[in-house]
Amino acid sequence: VTNQVFRYAKKAGATYINKPKMRHYVGR
Repeated sequence: VTNQVFRYAKKAGATYINKPKMRHYVGR
């Protein structure tokens, strides 16, 4: 996972983590 994805996840918030695929990337 690149920093770009992590930053995007933080910006998107719960919406990003809500996605199953994204949950795998942001499993914190």
